[in-house]
Amino acid sequence: MYQVPFSGFTDHRGMEASGQGFSNAYKFTTAWTVQGTIGLMTPFGIVASGGCDKTFPMLIHTMGIEPYRYIPWALLHSGHRSVGKLPDGREVTIGDLAMTRIRHTNGDADDAELELVRRHIVTDVGVCENLASAMSNYVALCCGGFILAGEDLHAANTEARLDLTRKTMTLYRNALEKGIVPADTIGPENFQNFVRAIALFGLSTNLPLHLPWMTRSWGIDYTPSSIWQEMAEMPWISDLQPVGKYPVNHIGAMLPSVVKYLVAENVLNDVTSIFGPKLSELYKDVPDLDFGAQSIFRPVDKPMAFQPQIVLYRGNLCPGGAWVKESESMRYKSTYKVHMCASQADFF
Repeated sequence: MYQVPFSGFTDHRGMEASGQGFSNAYKFTTAWTVQGTIGLMTPFGIVASGGCDKTFPMLIHTMGIEPYRYIPWALLHSGHRSVGKLPDGREVTIGDLAMTRIRHTNGDADDAELELVRRHIVTDVGVCENLASAMSNYVALCCGGFILAGEDLHAANTEARLDLTRKTMTLYRNALEKGIVPADTIGPENFQNFVRAIALFGLSTNLPLHLPWMTRSWGIDYTPSSIWQEMAEMPWISDLQPVGKYPVNHIGAMLPSVVKYLVAENVLNDVTSIFGPKLSELYKDVPDLDFGAQSIFRPVDKPMAFQPQIVLYRGNLCPGGAWVKESESMRYKSTYKVHMCASQADFF
């Protein structure tokens, strides 16, 4: 196994800031060839790693199709980048540094500009702002048993990421030896956990946009209506963005403990993971969640709210129904005017 210094996460400004400059088109193409952003097709199965926001959902969809349901596979989480700020307030990432270096080489940026960007790139493990949908997919996939939850997976935290990779591959080796494949382990309750996690954690509702596509190849039908019905039964237990106060990366090393707690409370199904063990077995030795030592997670019986903080979009753009979105600023009933443009050029 090679540890590759790639950030699977982008910042909240989009794919161009991922540092490696992978485009959505590239991720679509590689996911459909079962390679992932970083991936291997081996004689023993598939090992893929990369961005949780796009690549993992597409890989799950791809691997739900014959014959991939009967090939052993593992997903590895790659870590996320940080966003820094220049003195004038502009945000910069490692992607901006790469572009500035290219401009510097081409004579379009001087030494002072390059040094300014370099000095303001955030590398501190404890300081990062990351794309909510990417981290949200990571959390939901852990709850569904697709990925092993780990400690802070910031790209700079190489020891934590290496430890998680070792643990994942130990589980993967065991699955290989026992002949465990996705068709044996992944079913409706895994995806049900995926949906419940969205509501429980107040995560990005970009997740339900991926979900019907992911589940269809497994013979499981989800619609916006059925997703909403499942979410509506869940309390909101975490003070995380986009609804709450803290950026999603503040979960830090607590996620294994949170999953252990939610399974024990029967809020999450004790599903069989992609590796064979159930969630309760995977996380039986992690510390119990200490509600007194942190302010991010609340007990199920004393949540932030007893229902997910969700709004429904209705109107002329969706005459046959509605879609859901979580947001602090849009929690209450409001009316908006939507202007439709005939073309992308007109919009810009």
